Amino acid sequence: MPCSAYILGQGGLEEVKPCECCLCWVNFFNDLPVVSDNQFNQNGKFIGVKASYVPINQWTFLFKVHAEVQQLSISRNAFNFWNAIRTQKQAVSNIFQPVTGKIPSNLVQVSGTPGSIEGIFFAASVATKSVFITPMDVPDPNVIPEQDLPYPNSCLTLFPFSTTTMPTYWE
Repeated sequence: MPCSAYILGQGGLEEVKPCECCLCWVNFFNDLPVVSDNQFNQNGKFIGVKASYVPINQWTFLFKVHAEVQQLSISRNAFNFWNAIRTQKQAVSNIFQPVTGKIPSNLVQVSGTPGSIEGIFFAASVATKSVFITPMDVPDPNVIPEQDLPYPNSCLTLFPFSTTTMPTYWE
């Protein structure tokens, strides 16, 4: 998607128009579900449970990062489902732990030719916390690489799940 405001000229990059896609907002997601069986719960708070990580590169800490964690309270059946999904996904990358087992489900086929049904229906309460992380919050700001700007292409080409529409939570 070429929407850059720059072209490569004889003297390097030259601005040819106002940039229409120079600011991107990117969503990062966990590859695996994070499930905890109240094993780290201390007075209603989960201590020492890693929720995710933020990659430190020249783009993520150009300004700041908005980190949001959602905690769902789910039934034992839903926990068993998500825990089995996490276990299966982890086993795929481990040659010593072959993929085995069946993912539990609470869906029931009521008519038709019998077949395998996979999935789960559940409702959950959700608690959300968010924080902005700036380059000053990185323990050693020297690990953040220098930005090679201006970038000649759309920032949308750098990251999946990116948009040029500013999120409502952004300050």
